[in-house]
Amino acid sequence: MTSQKRKKTADVNLKEYEDPQMCKKFEDVHKYLVSKGNEDVSKMNTRDLSLLTASILQFMSDHLGREAVNPPFPRLPLKLFRDYTIGGSLCQILVAAFEFKNTAGWRRLDFKTTTKRDNYLELLQHVESHLINTGHLKWPTIYFSPSLNNTPYPVTIETMEKIVTTHKGRVVSDISQASHVVVESADDANVPSYSPDSSDSENPDYLRTVEQSTKHALVHWWYYPDSYDTWLTSSEVEGEKEDDVVASNGPWKVTRRFLTDLQHFNEWMNELDYEPEPLKPEDAPIRRG
Repeated sequence: MTSQKRKKTADVNLKEYEDPQMCKKFEDVHKYLVSKGNEDVSKMNTRDLSLLTASILQFMSDHLGREAVNPPFPRLPLKLFRDYTIGGSLCQILVAAFEFKNTAGWRRLDFKTTTKRDNYLELLQHVESHLINTGHLKWPTIYFSPSLNNTPYPVTIETMEKIVTTHKGRVVSDISQASHVVVESADDANVPSYSPDSSDSENPDYLRTVEQSTKHALVHWWYYPDSYDTWLTSSEVEGEKEDDVVASNGPWKVTRRFLTDLQHFNEWMNELDYEPEPLKPEDAPIRRG
């Protein structure tokens, strides 16, 4: 938790991508792309690749983020841009981007060119297809627990099913095919207001640390997508970095807010923010028969 309220934004901090430590992360990415005979990258250095990645992220924030008007498809998950391993998802993103550029006959990739907005959205669709083909991207498959019918919620299951399918996910009727199971939770009544005038300024900022350096910490804000993760000075953050958590013993179990927030941000949310709270005995529905 942090005691100081902060404005949350998915805008990219270019200083982060100009930082020598960040540029160093791109060494293996650069080597991989050069080994694949990419002539564009042979003329670039790690800083160039870092800033290109930043420009892709900012383009997604502008045209696929919360403030975008009628975004045509969801943002690519940020975790794909944090995999700097040789041949990993970031390598594949850049492979596909340069491939699209060369096929289109462009001189360079410039995501700031407003006149080519639709072209760059098409490029991102090509990147998505490439990531799916290489096995680096799998959109969620969602199973709705039958018990959801027993508790009231302002958003119907039919509406939530539409949210899933319009954001590239798939609704399944067999729980064994699910990556996520939507279940009841004691905090289902605490549905946030998505009105532009709404504010949570009276509530504390809850966060967890996902990465640490000597003087700074990369934090994730609860109920915000990973694209909103922010670097803060260590003195502003309470608590140490938590161990990475993955789903075990089956699919993720998440609350209904996992999907309503997806609709709001146009980005698949972080499952750890939506772990269900057990129902209290007095809140549990009465089952007859």
